[in-house]
Amino acid sequence: WIPSLGSSRSWPGSCSFCRPTCCLQRGGDQVQLSGSQALERGLGGKIRLLRPIGSVSSGETTRVEEPTCTAVCGRQRKLGRYDLIFRFAGGGMADLYAAQLVGANGFQRIVAIKVLHDHLAGASKLRQMFIDEARLCSRIAHPNVVQVYELEQADDRHFIVMEYVAGENLRRLVGRTRPSFACCARIIGEAAAALHAAHETHDDQGQPLRLVHCDVSPENILVSYDGVTKLIDFGVAQVYGGQPFTHVNPLKGKLAYMAPEQAASQPVDRRADIFALGIVLYETSTRSSLFRRKTPAATLRAVVRCEVPPPSERVRGYPEQLERIVLRALQRDPDDRYQTARALQHELEAFVRSAAHPVTASTIQAMMTELFADRIEQRRAWLRRLEAPSEGDLPDLGGLTDQWAPPLLWRLQHRWQRLSAIAAGLLVALATLLGLILHWETSAPLAAQARTAPLGAQVE
Repeated sequence: WIPSLGSSRSWPGSCSFCRPTCCLQRGGDQVQLSGSQALERGLGGKIRLLRPIGSVSSGETTRVEEPTCTAVCGRQRKLGRYDLIFRFAGGGMADLYAAQLVGANGFQRIVAIKVLHDHLAGASKLRQMFIDEARLCSRIAHPNVVQVYELEQADDRHFIVMEYVAGENLRRLVGRTRPSFACCARIIGEAAAALHAAHETHDDQGQPLRLVHCDVSPENILVSYDGVTKLIDFGVAQVYGGQPFTHVNPLKGKLAYMAPEQAASQPVDRRADIFALGIVLYETSTRSSLFRRKTPAATLRAVVRCEVPPPSERVRGYPEQLERIVLRALQRDPDDRYQTARALQHELEAFVRSAAHPVTASTIQAMMTELFADRIEQRRAWLRRLEAPSEGDLPDLGGLTDQWAPPLLWRLQHRWQRLSAIAAGLLVALATLLGLILHWETSAPLAAQARTAPLGAQVE
């Protein structure tokens, strides 16, 4: 395969950071560049060409040698005191690995390690954000928030050691099934409890930090195989401390899950997180996107306009009580929303209790173990092995279910809705046209007969 500029392709078996040498060709010219200098890894392991091809004479080949990989990658098995087992998630800034800590007298513990991407480790601002995330998360103690154990440094690289959660994020869950309304309410209710704990975090002097998560989304809500919800990723959280809420920060987070005031670069507080959680509840319970559009600019405009169609217009039989909760969380004016995440949590818990089939942790556990039996077995197999092989790549669980991501389903659903609307419009137009033709065919002979009839006959 000879890539062209702007193209992308997954590289199976390639190291996460040291790229394979690739061959570029433009017309009769050919250049070989090492991937670390010509490529950039995107989400899902896709590679995008960055450097334009220089002008070289036909038949001439220039080769840039592959650099030695010193980062945490598919061929490194140890990071500080921890033995890496497999990679299970990755994003734009960091990768997550399952790792094992071996201590004295046979002590063992499985943890999750978050490592900043190698090409971002040199950026002092991003590195400081990474450190701040660890410090902030260590202050939040709640069963629905992933616990941070320590911030470590090895080989001039910072990494966060945290609680290992065997489970899936909410986006993968919705991609494989349509959870019941009570199930959605329970999951989001536990996420609301986690948000309230974060919002109420205090510093060492007992002063409120006035924290805002700023990135509440389906990717950052985990549902464990045991049926427990966990809130993760405080990487872009804002801490206002003693600052007034007139302090405005640049846009951070996912555009489709922002509150209108955040998208408009206005001051935000905890109620912006409540709005974002309302979006997640809306999309999870309807399995349709609320503000996501084809382009970021269009998505931003949709968020600022904040036009929220009632869920009952998208899902037949949508519970009226749940709809009231969703619409209140999604009010454009922050004063009209729930003022605390705990208030939202209590409303959702009341809905779950009133459901015909109340949902418990064991209910969600049974659902998760049935839906993700393949991934559970794969994780267990890798954890049973514990000692990774000396050669080859680390196992990668992060890309096994990319096909289940619901945005594709949502786009197909929206496309089907648009096609259905167009088809209905065409049918109406066709029916109208046929009616006009039939009317013309029946009225034309009568008009012709009236014109040709004698005057006396017309009078009669």
